Amino acid sequence: MLCYNRCGVAGPRRTLTSQYFRPPLVAGLAIVLVAGVAIGAIALFDDGDDGPAPALQSPTPAGDSAMFTVPVRSTANVRAEPDRRSRVVAILPGGREVEALGRTADGAWLRIAHPPGSSVSGWVRAESLALERATVDALPVLATSVVTPPTPEAPGTAETGPAAELLPDLMIADVFLFADGRLALAIRNVGAGSLIEREVPIYIASASGDILGVLRTDPTTLGPGGSATVVTSVIVTSTGNYRIEIDRPDEIRESEELNNSLSTLLVVGGG
Repeated sequence: MLCYNRCGVAGPRRTLTSQYFRPPLVAGLAIVLVAGVAIGAIALFDDGDDGPAPALQSPTPAGDSAMFTVPVRSTANVRAEPDRRSRVVAILPGGREVEALGRTADGAWLRIAHPPGSSVSGWVRAESLALERATVDALPVLATSVVTPPTPEAPGTAETGPAAELLPDLMIADVFLFADGRLALAIRNVGAGSLIEREVPIYIASASGDILGVLRTDPTTLGPGGSATVVTSVIVTSTGNYRIEIDRPDEIRESEELNNSLSTLLVVGGG
């Protein structure tokens, strides 16, 4: 917060004696001159502050009535820590608005809350949000970036070893609607291997075959037992049965390929 201290301007010190007595008119003119100097100094100070507002402004501090919201530039993974290998807690589609809470020291990661004002928060890469560097720098520093080196391969676990055959197995763990009709789904890796930085295709259709959406997640990492919630841009407007599939084109090699779809009843406005 910028604080401005206004300084008064004092005139030259005068000692009034009977020898240097001035008539009241002269004293009045001196007061007018001193007031004019003070007003001129204030006007000069204000002129330096009344220029055009900068295009990039600092975010509103947390706790103020207004929140600093920013749109998601492209589909983004929300991670528990500012690290590409950290657990994915949500996947946000492009165009959604999130609340920017802070950044890492190097500005590579931003901590966001989604929806804005909620207690659900995580870390996204700065390039995933429509923010310029100057605005990123204005955010408070909340952490340092975490760089996790790759785990060295243990001896005897080359491509011919048993570990090379461990594969992920993706399934839809849950499907639900937000109050505005947006469809979200939880993807879980129930396999023994990890899904590492792969896009997951998602197909959504009504029971009658009408296609509501064909989309892809951001490159996602899910370890064995890991899960992530995908908030899609698909709006469901009527209650009915819907079919949701992940990896319909079989782009991801899995230990089980027959558990990637789910048919479910979605009730609009059902809470």
